Amino acid sequence: MPGHLLARPTPFPLYTLSTSRLPTNRAFTAPTSSSTSPSSADDAGHPSPNPDDPHNFADVTSRFSKLSERYKGELKQFRQGGKSNPDVIGALLVPSRDGETFPLRELAQVVPRGGRTISLLVNDKSFVKPVMSAIQASNMFNQQPQRDPENELELLLKLEMERPEEVAKRLKELCHRWRERVREVKTKRDKVIAAWGKDNVVTKDVKHKLSTELMDLVKKELADIDKAEAQAIAQSGRAIG
Repeated sequence: MPGHLLARPTPFPLYTLSTSRLPTNRAFTAPTSSSTSPSSADDAGHPSPNPDDPHNFADVTSRFSKLSERYKGELKQFRQGGKSNPDVIGALLVPSRDGETFPLRELAQVVPRGGRTISLLVNDKSFVKPVMSAIQASNMFNQQPQRDPENELELLLKLEMERPEEVAKRLKELCHRWRERVREVKTKRDKVIAAWGKDNVVTKDVKHKLSTELMDLVKKELADIDKAEAQAIAQSGRAIG
């Protein structure tokens, strides 16, 4: 085999997922601030409020559980290298023009090159600019990836060591987003309870009790978030120190 066709050796493990569901000619576009808005897919798989069983808040607790799983997973990544963790980089969302978003790891291989240099081996030329734009627009990375002059499908990231206060700030921002999502769940359920009261599906007394029960669930969830935030900040401080 001619020498110029030999693949560059990669002594480090590759972090990649199958891209079989991605057409190579998919049109992508740079992310905007709306790309992080909650998707309607968030409602999939959750129970619906039942006026025949109004004190059953399975619809709320199901959503809280899903949010907890998601955000605790993101907090865990801080204890495993933060933004230098290939899993964190690979989870960065890259929007397509048709409104879908794909994790970066589905568009490129994330390869640690030693030290704090990360190589992104993009699967298709059409993904290069969208991946670069997503990284530049990210609050976490906010840098221009460098192209490899010898490989048009390779991008290089050089990550700086974060100061403890920077890590703590990002952790707090993450937990703030978690709290906001919890409050969105509450607001949605509040509207259901109000509609039941307006339509005389439940009595005024039951409506009041439902609102109280919902608030108790929310307070418990917010207390859990406070605890998770404090633990994550403490653990990240020890890891950096």
